Parts: sequence; structure tokens; C-alpha cells
Amino acid sequence: MTGRYEKGDEPVPGYWLESFLGQGGFGQVWKAVAPGGTEAALKIISLSGKQGLKEFRALRLVKRIRHPNLVPIFAYWLKDDAGNMIDESVANVGDLEPRDTMVLPATGTIKPNLRETAPRPTELIMAMGLGEKDLSRRLEECRDQGLPGIPADELLGYMEDSARAIDYLNSPKQNLGGESIAVQHCDIKPFNIMIVGGAAQVCDFGLARMLGDVRKTATAAGTVAYVAPECLSTCEPSSSTDQYSLAVTYVELRTGRLPYKSEVFSDVVSAVLKGALDLSDLSPAEQVVIRRATALDPMARYRSTMVMVHELKRAVEQPELAVTAPYRQPRRSPLPALIAVLLLVGIAAGGWYAWPQVNQWWSERTQQKSDNKVAQHVDDAKDKEDDVRPVDNEANERKAREKREGAEKEKQLAEQQAQQMREQEESRKRDEVKTLTDEATKLFDAQKFDESIKVVNRAIKLAPQEASLFLLRGTCYLRNEDYSRAIDDLSQSILLDPRDPRAFSRRAAARIEQGDNQAAISDLTAAINIDPDARDYTSRADAYIAIGHYSPAIEDLTDAIRLDSDSAEAHVKRGRAYSTEHRYPSAIQDFNDALQRDANDPDTLGNLAMLLAMVPDDTVRDGKRAVTLANRGCELTGQKDPWLLDVLAAAYAEIGKFDDAIRTEKRALELQSDADVRSNYEERLKLYSSGNPYRLPR
Repeated sequence: MTGRYEKGDEPVPGYWLESFLGQGGFGQVWKAVAPGGTEAALKIISLSGKQGLKEFRALRLVKRIRHPNLVPIFAYWLKDDAGNMIDESVANVGDLEPRDTMVLPATGTIKPNLRETAPRPTELIMAMGLGEKDLSRRLEECRDQGLPGIPADELLGYMEDSARAIDYLNSPKQNLGGESIAVQHCDIKPFNIMIVGGAAQVCDFGLARMLGDVRKTATAAGTVAYVAPECLSTCEPSSSTDQYSLAVTYVELRTGRLPYKSEVFSDVVSAVLKGALDLSDLSPAEQVVIRRATALDPMARYRSTMVMVHELKRAVEQPELAVTAPYRQPRRSPLPALIAVLLLVGIAAGGWYAWPQVNQWWSERTQQKSDNKVAQHVDDAKDKEDDVRPVDNEANERKAREKREGAEKEKQLAEQQAQQMREQEESRKRDEVKTLTDEATKLFDAQKFDESIKVVNRAIKLAPQEASLFLLRGTCYLRNEDYSRAIDDLSQSILLDPRDPRAFSRRAAARIEQGDNQAAISDLTAAINIDPDARDYTSRADAYIAIGHYSPAIEDLTDAIRLDSDSAEAHVKRGRAYSTEHRYPSAIQDFNDALQRDANDPDTLGNLAMLLAMVPDDTVRDGKRAVTLANRGCELTGQKDPWLLDVLAAAYAEIGKFDDAIRTEKRALELQSDADVRSNYEERLKLYSSGNPYRLPR
């Protein structure tokens, strides 16, 4: 059961429930204070019912999928009836598969289920990104303002963000279990699209399905008002199922109502299966787009959800350019059916008495058709005679033809000259833009950022659609610490060229400086998806650490080390993350690896010395080496770094030199100005004065 939690509870370590957000058949959602004082959403799910099992299946499928328009999953935990944490690797999750066997999707191999005696989880807790509101709440706000729905320009932005997430999920590039597969969300609706920092993120993967998964669920249908017809008729999603659901979502958010004349359950199901959606509140151009996106045949829909959204934008902004009606099959002549009806009516009304009249009508019509054919043959023969007669005005026709040909040549020549002039002008602009860009780049390299911005401004006037110019100017603003303008320019660069990872990376840097680490994580995820880079993994780890999420930070730093094995920085940061989680042996190994790459880095020397002097494990501590390392760090910093002096004092205390420890700690106190840090130093000084060393917590 999940009903026992209250405000102020700590259901998992480090997460304190702050306010209740909602409840459904699956469990509860709370706003929680996460480690580091940040905010997160905690979803508490009972595993005793089918919905809970669906949630866990979906979590296992999507837990490593990251995209800036998908609500991130930070961590999850399993608990038993007594509230104890269970390690997933040993938990009895057999009910998520058939009772006696387990099917492996990749091969179809069947093997015995060996977990019958393992601990049984009854509760799943997920920590996720926290949105400001969902789109259903935004629709309510617009209605309260007297609007029928969300304004088109605002709504299309949310639809574009959602389409990016859907197309990313639907594309067969999710590397899960060693194979690339596509994922269908299967429950796209306004409640499952969150607004985060003005952008949209798709959440709630409780019905997510792999396309091609051999395991079948009872139904692939999500909320019936938004579900695609194939999910109702075959219980299987198609590659465009989520596109259909987003199209219905658009109709509701645009018009303020669902596209059904009746919202009785059976009527809605019937309308979905028949393709009888009521789109009368949309403009004709929008109706054309939605009709195609909600076609009964999944193959008739758009090739991607983003294409659908782009067509919607065109339908709203330039309806005159949109197709006004879908293609229809040519209508057949009703004559054969009419004849059949007449025959049946005649027989029914007067029996064989009516047959002579019908027979006479048919004979007259047959004769008329024959006469028409004869007349057509006569006309064809006359045409052939005309073709062989000499033409009296042949000379006049030749002159007219030559005149037309001459005018056409003059027109072509004029068009060629105009095209050449346009090309010359474009070439001149390109050359001027290149010259200005080179000049601005040199000024940037010389750290003359204000002057570089002035030059870029001139270039942007000539080429306002050139993404690289906004990237350069945004980077200048970033170096000038003008973070708001930097974000504006880098956002414009992304809009013009969404495949350049540098713009995402640099916008993330600006957002980190503004303290918006969640948005920075989204940007860095986008950059990594485009082109995995060790620096982006390291930066994303910094953002995770800033909001207290150390496990994903360690994963990112591991990827950074894999991509750049010579990076001492990544080893140092991962070592700190390990230390925070009290995984001291792993931290010591990282600091040793970093020291091999840079033997004279005071930060690395101090971190390694601190652990060797302070860890609670007797088999790990090495006081003598700690003294050597800390002394080296103090020498490199001229004996003026209070933190390194504090570490050296701890190292002296570890080997029993308490007089040296007291003297060094007092020197650290003299140099330290931060009151909270001084308080820590004073506590350690009391320990050394009583003949005791300092120990880190286990």
C-alpha cells in the first residue's frame, strides 16, 4: 500500500515529502525536497496491481533514455512490505514475466525463473524532474481567462517540444539490452506533458512499449479519448501511435474540447474505430493536417510527428498555402445502381406487368448509345480529312511561331541575367560576412568580447539566418558573464541549426551560472545525443552533483573517462562523488589515477591525502603517505591554502604528531575567513588537543 505517507516523511534517504500533488490507481505523486535542497517529483507506486507492474516494466525499458524534452528519471528504489529497501538485482520480480518462464526478447529463449525465494517488492519509488504544471492545467488557466484554448503560438511551441521527444523515442536508436529498438509511449495526453522553464517535457511512461517486443500485454490502449484505433482493435501500437495521440491532444488544447460529439465511453470508442472525429472547431487547413495524423491506417499518417507539427504551424500561420481538402477517390457513376433499383422497384410494384416499360426504356437507351458511337466515328473521319488538307496560312503561322520563340528567348535571357545578378549579390554578401566573421573571431581570441560583438552585429544584419553568428555572439556574451543575452543568442542558434552540439553545451554553461541546473542537464543531454563528448559528460555530472544526484553523476564521469582516458579532471570529480557516497576505496583509486596524469595538482594531492588520513577503515588509511601528499600540496600553494593546511593537520594527527597537527590547524584557522568552515576547523582542533585523530563518517 502507498497511502501511509504524509508531509515531512522521508520515504527514501535524502528525499523529504513537501506537498501532495496527486493520486491515481497506481499510487501517489509528491513534491519532494531532494539532496542539496533541490526539488524533485516522487512517484510512489504500489506493485500489488496491474498498473504498478506496468509502471515497473516501463521504467526498466526507459530508465536510461535521456532527451531534453523527456522528464528525467533520477533514481528509483524497491521496498518490501516492511518498508525495507531491496536491491533490484536480487529482488523477486517474477510476476513481471509469465509465472513459470521468462521470455528473452532478443532470442525468444525460455529459461526457468530462479527468483521465487528472493525478497518480494511491494512498492516502487521513482525520483523524477519536477515540472511547473501540465498542459491540462495550462488549458484550465486559459479557460479562466475567457479563451477557448491555449493560444496557437504558445501551443505550437509545446507541440514541437513534444514531437521532438516522441520522434526520439519512436526512432530505432534506443540501445537497450544491446540492441537498437524503437519505443512507443502509448499514453500521450495533456496530463503527461509538463511545462518546464517555458518548454515542454513528456512524462509518465507507464504504458511504454518496445515495437517488436514478443511479450503481449492485455491492452496497449492508454486513456481511450487519446488512443489510436490500432491499439483498440489489435492491442498493439504502430510506429505512429504517439503521433495520433498528440494530434488529439492538439485538438483539445487548441479548441478546449475533445474531438467527439459525445463523450460517452462507448461513443468515443466507436468514433475512434470509425475515424469519425469532430474537428469542426478547427480551421479547414488545420482539419486537413489532423485528419491525416489520425488516419485509420497508420501508414497513411505523417512520416514523423515533427512533420505533423510543422504542417500545423503552416496551417495556422499561412493557411492559404495549406492543402484545403484531402485527396478523394473519383466517384463512380450511379447509373448501374439506379438501373438495379428501377428493376427491383418495378418487379416489386407491378410484377411482370412493369417489365415491358423497363425493357422499352433500356432498348431506347441502348439505341441512343449506338447512335452516339456512329456520330463519333463520322466526326473522327472528318478530322482525319482536315489533317491532310494543305494549310493556306502556313507562312503566317510560321511567322507567329518565330515571334513567340524570339520572345521566349528574350525572357529566358532576362531571367538568366537576373539570376546572375542575384548570385553575384549573394556571393558579395557571403564574402563580406566571412570577412566580418574572421575579424570577430580574432577579436574573440584576443578576449576583446565587446568589440567582437559589434562586428558580429554587422554580420547578422547581412545574414540573419546564419546560426554560427548567433553562436559566436552568444559565446561572447557568455564570456562577458551576460548570461541572459547569451541564452537568447544560443537559443536562436539552436533554432536555426538544431544539430550543432556547441550551442547546447554553451547554453548549458550559461544556465549553470544562473543556477538552473535542471535546464542545463537537458541541454547537455541534447549535446551528447548529437555528438558524445567527454567535456559534456563532465559538465552534466557537475550539474547532477549541484542538485545532489551523485549516481547519474558517477555514470557520466565514467563515460567521460571512457572517451578521454587522459582526463585527470574526470577522475578527481568522480573521486569526490564517490567520497560523498562514502565509497572511499573507489574514491582513493580515482585520486591515484588522477595523480598519475598530473602529479602536481594541489587539489588532487589534497583530496587523496584527506582520505588516506581520515577514512574510518583502518586497512585503507596511510598516514605517512597522507603527510607527504599534503606537504607537497602546501608547498605548491605557498602554505597559504587553509584547506590543504587542514588536511595536513589531519595527516599529522593520524601518525600521532599532535603538536604538529595543532600548530598546522591553528595556521589554517588564521587563513580561513568563512565562519562555517572555521567552526569545523575548531572542532578538529579540539580533537587534536585531546589526542584524537579525525575520522570521516562511514
